[in-house]
Amino acid sequence: MFSEVEAWRSSGIAKQEFIKDKEYSLSKFNYWVAKHRAAQVDDQAEGFREVDFTETKLGKVLEIEAPSGVKIMVYA
Repeated sequence: MFSEVEAWRSSGIAKQEFIKDKEYSLSKFNYWVAKHRAAQVDDQAEGFREVDFTETKLGKVLEIEAPSGVKIMVYA
């Protein structure tokens, strides 16, 4: 379905017009458009790193501090 979403984006036409002859509904297509957008955002996330929880660790493994001073700490 991602190829369908990409084809729609490159077509420049409205969603309703694009899916007129397709075998799926507008709501299903909107679902896949949202999934495609989320996948694009995940691929472009910079400044983040994956936290690996497969190792056995003792102590603090993650700390996030917001500009407001709120801290979130994860211990394992």
